[in-house]
Amino acid sequence: MEALEAGSIGLERRLKNVPEALDKVFDAIIREHEQVDIGQQGHHRDFVDTLLSLINQPMNTHDEQIYTIDRESIKAIMLDMFAGASDTSSAAIEWSLSELLRHSRVMKHLQEELRSVVGMNRMVEETDLEKLPYLDMVIRESFRLHPIATFLIPHQSMKDIEINGYYIPKGTVILINSWTIG
Repeated sequence: MEALEAGSIGLERRLKNVPEALDKVFDAIIREHEQVDIGQQGHHRDFVDTLLSLINQPMNTHDEQIYTIDRESIKAIMLDMFAGASDTSSAAIEWSLSELLRHSRVMKHLQEELRSVVGMNRMVEETDLEKLPYLDMVIRESFRLHPIATFLIPHQSMKDIEINGYYIPKGTVILINSWTIG
């Protein structure tokens, strides 16, 4: 028991270093983007370049308070994007695998398709995907049953409208629960 407690103390100490390590990584990415000339031939604008182009620019000009994006805001947005991307990917994989485990017939059919198209001696490559229609169907069905995002992108009604007996006034923000659709 003492060894377990000692191990958790070491883990806690290492976890406390994670934010500092991520800060250094994001700083390095930002510095790299700042050093590259956007107009340089072959350089494609990406998300970080777009954020850097907005640094210290006034935002929300319709409000009384004006907001600006600073370097720390850019790092926070990068962390959100990184965490969101890794979390959603792992959740999608977990749900897909759990559905395959629940439906052995589907898993066997998918295994047969993978064996016949890809074989047993290599990993699936992007060029293989167009030749794997059953895999595509399994993934799409998993996404339908277990959508990653609870709500779709919010919409706003452009005018007063009645839909199926529900009155929706102009300017109402409409949220669609994707979990209930599938």
